[in-house]
Amino acid sequence: MLKTTLAVLWLTLVILFLTLAQGKAATELSQCHKIAGTQLQTVGKTRVQVLFFKVYDAYLRTNTGHYPEYTSLQLELNYLRAIKAADLLKATADEWEKQGFPVTYQSEQWLQQLHALWPDVKTNDCLIAEHIKGHGVTFYTAEGLLGTVQNEQFADQFLAIWLSPESSFQRNRNELVGR
Repeated sequence: MLKTTLAVLWLTLVILFLTLAQGKAATELSQCHKIAGTQLQTVGKTRVQVLFFKVYDAYLRTNTGHYPEYTSLQLELNYLRAIKAADLLKATADEWEKQGFPVTYQSEQWLQQLHALWPDVKTNDCLIAEHIKGHGVTFYTAEGLLGTVQNEQFADQFLAIWLSPESSFQRNRNELVGR
C-alpha cells in the first residue's frame, strides 16, 4: 500500500513538473510572439532539424499573410537547444556562401553588427527578425529590442537564408512560405 501511494505521489509530481515546464515555455513563446508589437498573419511554420537534432521552430508572418507580397515581415525562431552566438554567426556566413553571396567588406561589417547584437541562445529562447521594407532588419528576443541593421541589401541577404529558393533547407523553406 505504501509503495502504491509513493508511486502515485511520484507520478503526480512528475506530471505537475511537466505541466509547469510546458506552461513556462508557452508563456515565453507568447511573449516572443508579441514582442515586436505588430499584428501579422502567419504564412507558415516549420521545425528545423539537423540529422536527429531538433534545432528550432520557425514561424513566418507578414502583414498580408503571404510571401513574397508584404511590407512588414517577422521571422521568429524558437530554439530547441542552446547555441552560442558565434555559432549562429558562422552558420549565417556559411549559408550566405552556399547561396553564392560574395564575401565583401560590407558583409563582414554586417556580421560584426550581428556579433554585437546577438546573444547566446538557450533552449526555449527566441529571436525575431522583423523586416519592414525600406528599414532593414530589427532583431528582438523575449526580453525586447536587440538592435537594427538598417540596410535593405542586408535584409534580402539575411532573409534569403530561410526564404530563398536556394535555401539549404528546401522543405523547411517551402513550409515557411506556405507551399
